[in-house]
Amino acid sequence: SIALDPHSRRNLEIDRRLDGSESHTLAELLDTCRTPMGSRLLRRWLNAPSRQQSTVTSRQEAVATLELLERSGAGPRSLLRGVGDLERVVGRLALGRASPRDLGQLRRALALLPDIITALAPTDSTLLATLMTALPDYTAVRERLVRALVETPPAVIREGGAIAASYDAELDRLRGLTADAAEWLSDLEQRERART
Repeated sequence: SIALDPHSRRNLEIDRRLDGSESHTLAELLDTCRTPMGSRLLRRWLNAPSRQQSTVTSRQEAVATLELLERSGAGPRSLLRGVGDLERVVGRLALGRASPRDLGQLRRALALLPDIITALAPTDSTLLATLMTALPDYTAVRERLVRALVETPPAVIREGGAIAASYDAELDRLRGLTADAAEWLSDLEQRERART
């Protein structure tokens, strides 16, 4: 990649203007990405452009293919909106700080993946074809998240209620004890009154 020093990047107003704002920059003009991940990748590419013509050409072909598929009505770009910011979710997962909502977002993204791959199947782009074949099969992970999580997970794990009923027998038993605690105490009170 071409190394641009911070002074040159600032003067070129690639992603930040001289006054510090991000409006009316090259990145803002070119950014039609559907996900925050795509926007960050575009900014990285703009701030460190490739010297390899083949790399630049393959990126242009991929973008042209995506636009062509979108105009034909079978484009994956509209599906990508539902993916969200998986890069951040995976980062929080790696650090052990993912929330139940992060796992819900991961579940939604993995559910969209087969449709995105199907939409990209007729691609002429070598880059897109390479990316699709490099994707592992996440079916087992997606199915486990579908079974394990409630439909709308809470924002934080402390709120409880993130794990779906019937996913874990021991958890269901403990939930039953918690839910039936008032009734159990009332029965105990009646038994003790009768006994004394």
